[in-house]
Amino acid sequence: TSFKTGLRNNDKNTVTQCLRIFTTLGRIDQSEQLFAEAIISPLLDELVTKDTLNEVGLDGMYSSILEALPSATALVLSLTTPSKDNELRGFDFMSNATFPTIVSKISSKNTLHLRCWGPFTVSEILQRDSLLSLWF
Repeated sequence: TSFKTGLRNNDKNTVTQCLRIFTTLGRIDQSEQLFAEAIISPLLDELVTKDTLNEVGLDGMYSSILEALPSATALVLSLTTPSKDNELRGFDFMSNATFPTIVSKISSKNTLHLRCWGPFTVSEILQRDSLLSLWF
């Protein structure tokens, strides 16, 4: 779609137009899902690997994710963060696209490692390790 292409090319005009269309159609959730598929998921495919986990550990992997998030989310956050000049409202790319994708990727790619920690859910581990608390 042109939205995904705009996201990948960091094309502010295209992304803005698409976000307006998503808003008009009442499909904000679809735009957040497409953002996760186009930007966050491929980023995490590079960062969340068993090799990375073995090389730098879970803390190192978290750090890599946190270092990459600002540039990965900058465009959509600049367009949708509430302000007096911003007309695009109702989007929450961090809560509805970014964090669920992070939890999903870590869960699916590192289940054996996480099981060794005991009967914790991934959300409990992330909250305990402060990944989510940095944003909330």
